[in-house]
Amino acid sequence: MYRVGVDGSCLSNPGPAGWAAVGEDGEYSIGWKPLGTNNQGELNAIRAALLQWPDRDLVLEIDSAYAKNAVTVWAAGWRRRGWRKADGKVPENLTLIQQIVGLLETPGRTVEFVKVRGHNLANQFPLNTAADALAVTASQRARDTGQAGAETGTADLSRFRPRR
Repeated sequence: MYRVGVDGSCLSNPGPAGWAAVGEDGEYSIGWKPLGTNNQGELNAIRAALLQWPDRDLVLEIDSAYAKNAVTVWAAGWRRRGWRKADGKVPENLTLIQQIVGLLETPGRTVEFVKVRGHNLANQFPLNTAADALAVTASQRARDTGQAGAETGTADLSRFRPRR
């Protein structure tokens, strides 16, 4: 399975938001928008990974319990209740969550989520650290340009090695 670090960033919440998905070989996908939330950034990072590598089985290293649980645990109950929470309210970020759930349900594809500790000083999860750095860069682009955007490329992961 192909390992991918995912992370979102928001310079103020809400504010300029960015997200990134970084694969184990350095291939990445980032995106940004001038106004968003941290949770939207985290969810968009998952979506970016699923779209960047549509034909691969993935292990997503994620530091957001909210984003992981929203698409792997809570969405099933919300769907059974007509996409409503137990209190009858519509979940926040529902459209994005529904898009991700649809992508996760691709026949023949396996996606595993591994909750990791973000901003880990020992850098035990270098793909998540790289995604964090790229997500911050993306949110800065949103702030500086005032526009939404996206790009793909390859990052040098050597600077994100675990520290001993």
